[in-house]
Amino acid sequence: MIKTFAPDFPRNEHGWIKFPRDLSYRRKYLPEEIHKEVSLHPAKMNLYLCEAIVEFVSNEGETILDPFGGVGTTMVAAMKHNRNAILLELEPIYVSLENQTLDFIRKQYFGATVMILPGDNRRYLPIPCDHIITSPPFGNDLAKQKGAVSEEEQYKVGTYAANPVSLGRLNPFYYVQHMKPIYEKMVESIRQGGTITITHRDRSRGGERILYAKSIMETMARLGMKLYVWEKWEPPGSHQATLNKKLGHDVILDEDILIFSKPISS
Repeated sequence: MIKTFAPDFPRNEHGWIKFPRDLSYRRKYLPEEIHKEVSLHPAKMNLYLCEAIVEFVSNEGETILDPFGGVGTTMVAAMKHNRNAILLELEPIYVSLENQTLDFIRKQYFGATVMILPGDNRRYLPIPCDHIITSPPFGNDLAKQKGAVSEEEQYKVGTYAANPVSLGRLNPFYYVQHMKPIYEKMVESIRQGGTITITHRDRSRGGERILYAKSIMETMARLGMKLYVWEKWEPPGSHQATLNKKLGHDVILDEDILIFSKPISS
């Protein structure tokens, strides 16, 4: 039987999946003080989306790695569905949130094994796992604090790429070049038959669309990975889109969901 990705969610007129806003959903699994801090992350993966990916690519008891752990969305989705999780995260503030979230959610979902590793993922990869689910940092769109229009926005973009070695500080060209060796280590990490799922949004500068998805697909093809699923979803508004609109930038309304499989050697 062929599986269908996210069959329970509606689609818009373009065929893009419409996952709901997840702020209220997250409150079911996080105390208010943690939820408030998590909500400040400007580019976290939607929890409904992440759970749909977990259910689609993996089975119970398998291990999922997220090399850009953020606030721990992949960990929450994995634990809810009895998968193990490994998170790598550079920014100390998000490492702390991941650990706080783990301390709370393991009381509800205690069957999974979780490992949180602080620091640059380039120090750790490759790490053996079954699947990778991740949302890499979005170039330098959010790392530029200049132009933020409120103290809250300045805080959000300031913590997103505070570390000087964060890839989120790079311009689009250098960002793509620095991501290529990370993708290579990601491919080394997964078993044969395993998957790598990357959610990423293109950018627009000067009326020209920067096709991050295209560069990801080209890199993965060069590394021997097969494109298994390519979907788009319509984010229900975001801090990132709001900020870009206020700064007079063009706004991309769709986000790519790219699922690659690692062939099994004959």
